[in-house]
Formats: sequence, C-alpha cells, structure tokens
Amino acid sequence: MMVLESTSLRQGRALHRLLEIMGRRFLMGHSLSKPSLDRPLWALALASYALKPDDAQAVIESAWSMVHAPRSRELLGLDQPPAIFEQAGHALAIEREWSDASAAVIRPDWVCIGPQAIRIIDFKWRCLSSELSDYAAQLSRYQQALQDKAAGHAISSWILTADGEVWMLEEGRLVHCQVAGRPAS
Repeated sequence: MMVLESTSLRQGRALHRLLEIMGRRFLMGHSLSKPSLDRPLWALALASYALKPDDAQAVIESAWSMVHAPRSRELLGLDQPPAIFEQAGHALAIEREWSDASAAVIRPDWVCIGPQAIRIIDFKWRCLSSELSDYAAQLSRYQQALQDKAAGHAISSWILTADGEVWMLEEGRLVHCQVAGRPAS
C-alpha cells in the first residue's frame, strides 16, 4: 500500500538530510558552501523526496539560513573551524543512535559534545503549537539518555526550525526563544 506524504513532511525529511550532509562535510574540513540543485551531491541528496523544484529550493534556502544564523551557528558548533572545534575538546554526533535506560534506540539529529556541556539539537520544518508537548517529551527522552552516559555535563536541548525559530527545553517544556537565545516575550 502506497502512503502519500505531504509536501511539508517531505520537505522536513529533506531538510534533515541536507543538514546531515552539511554537518558531515564540516567535520571533514569542507567549507559550508551553499547547496545547489545544479551540483550532483545536492541534487542526489534531494532526489528521493520527490519535491518540485521550488519546494526543493525552499529546503536549500532553509538549510542554508539555519547554518548561517548566528545563534544557530553557535548552537550547532559551526561558529569555529573544525580543527579549532576539535582542539577545544568538542565533538559532533550527527544522526547517531544511542540507547536510553530501557534499551530503546534514540537518534537525535545533532549532538554537540563539549568538555563540560552537551547541546542536543533537533531540526523541524515547523513547530506547531499542537506538537510542542510531543517535541518536549522527545527532547526530554534524548536528554535523559545522554545524561545517563555523560554524568557531570550540563545538557541543554534545542529545536531549530526551517523558518528560523529557536525553541529551548526548559523544565520539561519548550520555550520559544528569539534569535539572541533569550525567551521571547
């Protein structure tokens, strides 16, 4: 039985794929050049999502904006070159599988691991108010699983959306933040 996915759902999955590739390229020392449908790497990465050219371009623009907004760059660990990032004792886990206390597999989109702190980042195409409690529960599971493995690290969890929203997990609920990372009023 064939299941049809909405354009937004396919765009969200495509966004995850582009950000995964961009992150891996960053770790390999490649510059973060803007993806283009004219380049085979990016065209192939987006091909399986069956997006119209305008929808695929919207994904590219969103991914590019996400890795270049100052607050996002800081949260993602992209605000310094990879060599300096690693010399400072940081590591980046992209789409890595971890197990929680019940041995269930979790797969955060992006985990920035520093000497004293861990930032869990989840990417969303959009964050609807009806989804906030589910997303908060998802990030809480991620946070608990990583806390069990990284005692002594301060752990924070964040959601970055394609339209530039930043959400922070605080006391089990998501708080909408401005670009500067301060709670929105």
